[in-house]
Amino acid sequence: MKDITIEQALSLPNGMHHGMPASIYHQLPYVGSSVLKKFAVNPSTCHDPVEGIPPVGEASHIFSLEGPEKFNETYAILPTFPCPEGNNPKGWKNTNKYKELVDSFLSLVPPGKIILNGEDGAAVKAMDVSLRNHPVTRQIMNRGANELTVLWTDQETGLRCKARIDDYPGKGIANDLKTTNSLASFLGVYRRLQYP
Repeated sequence: MKDITIEQALSLPNGMHHGMPASIYHQLPYVGSSVLKKFAVNPSTCHDPVEGIPPVGEASHIFSLEGPEKFNETYAILPTFPCPEGNNPKGWKNTNKYKELVDSFLSLVPPGKIILNGEDGAAVKAMDVSLRNHPVTRQIMNRGANELTVLWTDQETGLRCKARIDDYPGKGIANDLKTTNSLASFLGVYRRLQYP
C-alpha cells in the first residue's frame, strides 16, 4: 500500500489497513482519534479538526516503528558543522562559510525529503536506543502491525473516522508511542492523552 494515492485511500472500506504512508493518512478528511479524544473531554476544544505531530515525534515514530531505512527515505539530518578554531562559536552559524556548508549539503538531498537539524536527528536516534534498551518496551515494541490505519463510520453520526495505531500485536492492548520534553512532565502528557 506504500504507493497508494489519496484518491485510492478515500475509497478504502472500513477496517484495518496496513502500510498506508503517514502523509496519505494525514490527508484523509476524516475525524481523527486525537480530535475524538479531545471531544470526549471537552467538545468546545474541537473547532479545528486538523491533527499534527511535532516533527521530532513523527520522525521518532518512523525510525522506531518503521525502521531506519524508511526513516532515511523520508528524512535527511543536517550534519553538525563545527566552528573552525579561532572563530566566534556564537556567530558561526551566521557566517557565509557556515551557510555555504549548509547549502552544499542541501544540494545533495533529494527533493521531498524532510530536513532535521543535527540535534533533532540525534534525539530521534537516542529515543530509539532508549526504547530498545528498556526492559518493558523492548518486549512490547514491534510485535505486530506497526502504523496500522483503522477506518470506520460512526453509526450515530455517519461521520467517517480514522486512527493510526502505532503497534498492534493482533490481540490484546495496542501500544502508543508518545514523545515528551522530560520525564518530569510525562505524567501530565499521559493524563492529557487518556480517555475520560
